Order: sequence, then C-alpha cells, then structure tokens
Amino acid sequence: MKYYFIYLGRLDQWIHIPLPDDASRVAILEVFFKKSSAVKDIDMNYFVDQTEGLSSGILIKICQKAHLIAKTEATKIESTDEQEQLTLIKTEHFIKANKFAGFKS
Repeated sequence: MKYYFIYLGRLDQWIHIPLPDDASRVAILEVFFKKSSAVKDIDMNYFVDQTEGLSSGILIKICQKAHLIAKTEATKIESTDEQEQLTLIKTEHFIKANKFAGFKS
C-alpha cells in the first residue's frame, strides 16, 4: 500500500481502523435493513458468516447491489402486483451481489 498522504504531510498520524467483527457486521446489516422497507426472508447469520474479512464499505456496497438487482428484476415484469412482490430484497439477491465482492457464497 502506498502512503501518499503521509508522505505529503497531509496526515501526521497513522490511524488503524480494524475490520468489523460479527456484532459490527450485524449492526451494519440491520441499519441497511431499517432503511430499506423492502427486505424479506434474510438470514442474518448466513451473511455474517459469508462477509467475514470484508470492510464495512464493501458490505454496504453489497447491500446496495442487492437492492439494485431486486429493482432490476422487478422492472422486467409487466404486472404491478408482481413488481411489488419482486421489489422485495431476498436472500437470492444478496447471493447474486456476493459475486460483486468476490467472497464465498
């Protein structure tokens, strides 16, 4: 890793921010789920296990990607009732989003 900011004198201290532990990843997922009212049948323990070693930023991107996948699938359906059902973010959308980050699925 290049330390450009330290070399340029922009930061005079090195601050280490560790990766989130299990409890922190659960909290991050819960914050996302509260913001998104369209979440259904999500197994939190599965995602906590699958996201070990990922930063909180990547975890948020996975959640956003899963939401985008759900909306994209919903737009392919013509019926309004079916669109509302498909807009729900499900476990399968997170599994598809897992490929985005490249972690085990």
